[in-house]
Amino acid sequence: SKMVIDDGQDDTAFFLKCLSAYRQENFNEAMKNLKDFIKRYPSGRYTEKAWFLRAEAYEQLYSNSVSAHFKKITAYYQDAVNKFPQSIYAQDALVSIADLYFKMNYLTEALGYYNYILKQGKNFSKSLHAMIQKAKILILKKKFKTARSLLDKVFAGNPDKHMKTQAKLLMSKLLYETNAFSQSLDILYKLKTQNSEKPYQYPEIFLYTGNNYYELGDTSRARKNLFRYYNLSPHGADRDLI
Repeated sequence: SKMVIDDGQDDTAFFLKCLSAYRQENFNEAMKNLKDFIKRYPSGRYTEKAWFLRAEAYEQLYSNSVSAHFKKITAYYQDAVNKFPQSIYAQDALVSIADLYFKMNYLTEALGYYNYILKQGKNFSKSLHAMIQKAKILILKKKFKTARSLLDKVFAGNPDKHMKTQAKLLMSKLLYETNAFSQSLDILYKLKTQNSEKPYQYPEIFLYTGNNYYELGDTSRARKNLFRYYNLSPHGADRDLI
């Protein structure tokens, strides 16, 4: 999106005030300012952006208590999308809604949103993200063949390094779930050797490696890797990782 330049107009000054509060992570103040801004300029030149920014501010405000505020967070995003369906910010908002449903374990609803994002196909990066998230859900639902097909599409789409790593981790998880333990380990070994820092950026590499070794009967290596994982992610849970 275009940078907002101070042109001396009242609406610009007000919107810059909203942006400043958001960037300083004063989300309560940002919410108050954005609400007032939308009321004062219901059809202004920054109003579209304000609607979406308000949703983001509300999500950030309650990022540590999403479950208690889930309905209102998603409502803010959905209201913005409904009001500005052709907005350049709409895809980001839809992804946020889908990810929130996934986080809350409402998998059917999340899947519906990811399918909608993929059907629209307006943003290549968001489509790849939706494919990865959809693959996670399919793995949870034990639909391994469809999940694998999706992950192959992600790899074919030349994703960035982070998405590629996510997709490889999912593939290793899928192989583990289908008892292809050695193949799963091959992927994890390559991930570890390609970048020595990667296991610490993605501690689930140790979790999946440990689980595979355990199934192969190598309890020593299993214990070593699982110990590393729980040291890096003491509150980690397998559900959060796939």
